[in-house]
Parts: sequence; C-alpha cells; structure tokens
Amino acid sequence: MTGPVPAVALVVCDLGPGTGVGHLMRCLALAEELRERDLEPWFVADASAVPFAAEQLRSRGFSWTAPPEPEALRTLVIRHGAALVVVDSYLLPAWVYADLRRTGAPLLAFVDGEPAGREADVYLNQNLGGEHVPANLADGSTYLGGIDFALMRDEILAPAAAPVRADDRPSVLAFFGGTDVHRAAPVVTELLVGTGVPFTATVVAATPALAEQVRAVPTGPGQDVTAVPPLSRLVDAVRSSDAVISAAGTSTWELMCLGAATALVVVADNQLAGFEAATTSGAALGLGRLTDLPGSGAASRTLRTLLTEPDVRRDLRRRARGLVDGQGRRRVVDAALDRISTRGALHG
Repeated sequence: MTGPVPAVALVVCDLGPGTGVGHLMRCLALAEELRERDLEPWFVADASAVPFAAEQLRSRGFSWTAPPEPEALRTLVIRHGAALVVVDSYLLPAWVYADLRRTGAPLLAFVDGEPAGREADVYLNQNLGGEHVPANLADGSTYLGGIDFALMRDEILAPAAAPVRADDRPSVLAFFGGTDVHRAAPVVTELLVGTGVPFTATVVAATPALAEQVRAVPTGPGQDVTAVPPLSRLVDAVRSSDAVISAAGTSTWELMCLGAATALVVVADNQLAGFEAATTSGAALGLGRLTDLPGSGAASRTLRTLLTEPDVRRDLRRRARGLVDGQGRRRVVDAALDRISTRGALHG
C-alpha cells in the first residue's frame, strides 16, 4: 500500500563551473535532514553543468531542475506546492526573496553576513563568528547564527575508525572545491614542494589542465604528488590523511567536524571572515591569500610546521573536533519546521 506523498522542500542554490559547488554541498546536508523529517527536497540548480555535482544529487536520489529566470521561481514554488523554500545564493537579486515569500511557503535563506535587503522567515549563517545578529532582518524572522548551526552531510556524521597517523612522511590531501575556480591546486602544490619536506600528497585537480599543471611541478627527495579528479568519497580521503590543505570556504566547518589537521587558503574575499575565525580559534593554520602564496616565506614556514610537527597536528585535530558538534542541521530543520507549523503550510 502506497503511503502519503511527502511535502516538497524546494532548494534553490548557486551552482556552476564559475561559482563552484560549495552552496550545493551545504544544501545537501540540509536536504538529508529534511528527508528524514518527511520533507522531500527538490533542487533548483544547474547540476548538469558540473558532473561532480550531478553525481552528488543522483547518488542521494534527489531530483533537480535547471534554474528558470528569477521571475519564474515563484511559479515553480506554486507548481510544486512547496511546504518550504530554501535559497542559498549570492547571485539572486533581493526582490526574488520577497517574491518567494508571497507564495505563503516559509523561506529559509543562507546568509554569510548582512542580509542586504533579502527577506526570509529563517536566516541561516552557519559560520564561526556568525553569532552576531545583523540589522535589517525581515520583521518576525528567526536568525540562526554561528557554528552551532553548521550543516554536516551523512557521510561526515557516519562513525569511522581512527586512522593510523604517520610521523616521518605525512600524507597530505589538498582540495579546493569541485571546480577550483581560482586554480589553486598547482599554486599550493608548488608551495608544498617548496618546503623541502618529504610527504605523499593527493591533490584534487578539477580539470585535466589543472592536473597537468600539478604533475608538472618538480618534486624533491621523498616527495610524491598524485593529481586526481574530484573525489566522490572525499570524506574518506580526509579521514585517512595526516594533513589537509583547503580553501577557507564551506568545507572548513566540515573539516573541523571530521577533526582534520588543516591549513586554510583564502581564494576569494568572502572567505576572509571564516578564515580569520577558524585560524584565530586555533582549529586551523592559515596560509593566507592564494594570490600571496608564490614566494611567501611565512606560508612556507607554516606549512612546514604542519608537515613536520605531529604534536601540532594532534592539537589541531583536538581543537577542531571541539568546535563543531555535527548537530547543526537538526537545529536548523527544527526552526524551519516550527515556521511551517506556524504558517499552517503542512497539514495532516
């Protein structure tokens, strides 16, 4: 006997070769929790343009559609009879948020700072340092800010055995998002090699051209570098690595939850606040801005410390695990369901 059809949660997020997959990855964590609470996610994102992203959705059984013009999003919400709308975008104009709220479905909006005129019923800033409530929120809205609301996917929350850590020739994982828009992989590979320290490194290269540049970097004694395409099981690679180098984006809080010994790179200006918060807390080391890395003695010394001092790596892992408890997505969906209940958008 067929059960009732679950209500739809429409998830609108930026995605594409030029914007990366960070918005999608944190929305996936939220979507997994929504599904557990009997809301079926339907993504509105340009997944077909990024094969890695399409596979992430397909492997979880999530449906998606290409984004229409902004003025047609409201019609899409009504057509799906959505009980909840989630928007994670830097690109949509502010008027779209007000337009979506007029459908009657509660709107949960990601913000990584000021709302900038965007209306929502629930605002989410999952970043460390996001606890400060910004001004000019929509009347009657709920604000969820800070690392307590960081969203973790099922694969991150799954229990795993503690890996055996190396001390003499550490294993390093370097990755910079599913598309590496800023072409960080070869720059960081050169920085790694320049430390002169023996290591084995897996560098995620988003394109064949980037992989070729990574492989072209000449290595020194005891240094092995392998360029690989985007990994569908990146979490497994993080867990098995002694050290991780990553952009200071959405994956930062995932690395903290996994207890990785991490060095962060700022590849875009909007990552600076998260970079400073994570490094100031002592949960990660900071290498600085990507554009400053070539020839940077400070970045090289920091990376050398990460590679050569096991006690530093152990301390980073301890601090990181203490920062993110992994329950953020439950807290966020609790707030969203409360708004749905209040609005009477779900029945029965």
